[in-house]
Amino acid sequence: MSILFQNDHSGIMSSKRKTPWLEYNGNTIADSQLGMDFLSDRLDLQLDINLSQEHRAVARAFRELAEENLYWTMCYESFVRNPKSLDVLLKDVFSPLKKFMFKNIIGFFVKRQLWSQGMGRHSDSEIWQIGREDLTALSQYLGEKPYLMGAEPCQADCSVFGMLAMVVWQMRGSRHEQFVYAELPNLVQYCERVRDRFWPDWDNRCKRLDFVDDNHKIYCQR
Repeated sequence: MSILFQNDHSGIMSSKRKTPWLEYNGNTIADSQLGMDFLSDRLDLQLDINLSQEHRAVARAFRELAEENLYWTMCYESFVRNPKSLDVLLKDVFSPLKKFMFKNIIGFFVKRQLWSQGMGRHSDSEIWQIGREDLTALSQYLGEKPYLMGAEPCQADCSVFGMLAMVVWQMRGSRHEQFVYAELPNLVQYCERVRDRFWPDWDNRCKRLDFVDDNHKIYCQR
């Protein structure tokens, strides 16, 4: 099935103050995973149909590991321990003044979130131990498989790739980046594999050699 969609980079948050989110025929779904569940039900999509119930449970567990645990160690690394790494992410987005304000203002709120969530209550070494063990678990389960659960990607790959892509290409100088390149090369290869399959124009778009503003343009996703 082909799904027509438009990107919206206006920066407006959902009713739950979360992003990304989606709107479908007037229905607003304020969370990415709930959005996938909504589309699967509404469009009768047979996602992960080849996975057994056991494998679906494993995939869900790794998705939660990436989104609800590894993610917070990455927030700590980027906003608290090594905020200079954000310069790579923001260099083509904000002016120097806005970049300074973003790192300090958003960083303040991220610190509060880290404390409320619980990750920020740990020591620096404890947080890194958690992040390192999460990355190692992903690497060990992936092994030599092309994708997380086997020969073809599943829903969990969306979350896992999203987190690992940040580690591999955006968290410059971080312990996460250094660890995967030095100790977990299969995670780097995994990211490159997903990138090449779904975004063949990745380099042009990310490095602005042939940048195209895709805001509100219609695309067809198969």
